[in-house]
Amino acid sequence: MDSPIFISGLRKSGTSMIKGLLDGHPELFVYPPNEVHLFRYSHHDALVKDKLDREDDPEVLKSLLADQDFITRLNDEDFHYYTEKVDVDVFEAELASTDVDSYPDVYEALYQSMATASSHFDGDPDDARYVSKSVLETEFFPELLEWYPDVKFVCVLRNPYGHFNAARNSIRADRSRKSSPDFHPIKHPYPFIGSEIRRMKGSYYFMEKYQDLYPDNFYVCVFDDVLEDPEGEMRDLADFLDVEFEDSMLRPTICGDLWGGNSMHADEFEGISKEPLYHWKEHIGDLEIRMMNEFFEDTIRDYGFEYLETDASMLQRMHPSEWNPATYAANRLILKWGIDSADTF
Repeated sequence: MDSPIFISGLRKSGTSMIKGLLDGHPELFVYPPNEVHLFRYSHHDALVKDKLDREDDPEVLKSLLADQDFITRLNDEDFHYYTEKVDVDVFEAELASTDVDSYPDVYEALYQSMATASSHFDGDPDDARYVSKSVLETEFFPELLEWYPDVKFVCVLRNPYGHFNAARNSIRADRSRKSSPDFHPIKHPYPFIGSEIRRMKGSYYFMEKYQDLYPDNFYVCVFDDVLEDPEGEMRDLADFLDVEFEDSMLRPTICGDLWGGNSMHADEFEGISKEPLYHWKEHIGDLEIRMMNEFFEDTIRDYGFEYLETDASMLQRMHPSEWNPATYAANRLILKWGIDSADTF
């Protein structure tokens, strides 16, 4: 595989939109399922990534990745990422005919089988330049660089305030199995936020380290800047990826069809919406702002985000829904003594 492109970053940071903006580029084949997640099942240790397995056998790993909902439900009309342009049966048959002996073989088998099964792709699967996305994989950039010395890795960074607001909503939605942002403060209580703070710290650490060490292979794409200046930022991204800028890079799609977004607030749109730049400001609490400042002031300032001043008391609630005494106490331990203080929560 020549110069594959991997997109990653924190959840709710804009990775899906960046992937969608590359979907229509004639030089690229963008893997239609929303995520790949090889490192979720691989043998590698992880500080940030959520692990479900530690599999050494490439054949078993191939089967695990092919059996994810992201793939098996592509032809399910009730699934958010439903598409008629990928024939899952063809994909499964093609993949079953491949032999894999290494982790890179697994990637290649998945991509080529998916390209063969995709009616919107008319190129040669053996010659395609592949793009895929998986969240929380920035820490594995060295492995990808070893497998693919010409790799292009795009790490998507969102304003930490905005990211935290979206991540907190996502945690509450997952707990309640509720897709609406209109939560009940008692039924959908404020969560313990230590795990998200830890993910943010780890992700930002690896992002800054690899951006500094490998500027030709590792690129930080600031989601907020893309919303403010879509054409300028996407031209810069095209230069990094060594592709021609195309007008299609201003319109997110999936398999060439209009992308409706995966935010709890997003409706289908024709281009790039600036709404995420401002919506979070109406919903983030003063103590949450203090939390971001305590942990991520350097990231906020270094990447040009507005630094928000606050004198919020540590005793006030993060949000009216933070009523559980144990959660309240654990979140204060984090703010007072750092995330390690709440590891047993």
